[in-house]
Amino acid sequence: MQENLPVVQRYFSSLNETRLDRLGEVFAEDATLYFPAYEPIRGLAAIRSFYTAVLKYYPKHFDNPVKFFFSDDGGVAVEIHFEGETIEGLPMVFDAVDVFEVKNGRVQNLHIRYDSAKVAQMLAGSKQI
Repeated sequence: MQENLPVVQRYFSSLNETRLDRLGEVFAEDATLYFPAYEPIRGLAAIRSFYTAVLKYYPKHFDNPVKFFFSDDGGVAVEIHFEGETIEGLPMVFDAVDVFEVKNGRVQNLHIRYDSAKVAQMLAGSKQI
């Protein structure tokens, strides 16, 4: 059941080290990213562009994977504690859950869930939302 754990761990290490080259290697060419308040982001190029923009906005960021859950079909859900800071110096702290569907050693689908209302409240002091 835990055979996909190394892929998920590479995702978090690449994300936390802001290694967009390695992050792109984690996703399948036809992967889909589901992110709150966005239409599904389809394809590796679009996912890379998305993370490039997000990580520019959060120059300080750390996704701490607190707990892993495994399904019989190889899926992995991860409870995350996020701490970061926007380019304007606004602190951001919240919890999230990422659900990974991995096929052939690559992320095929990633669903990211968090309290978007809480995050919007934190961003209320920001000029760039």
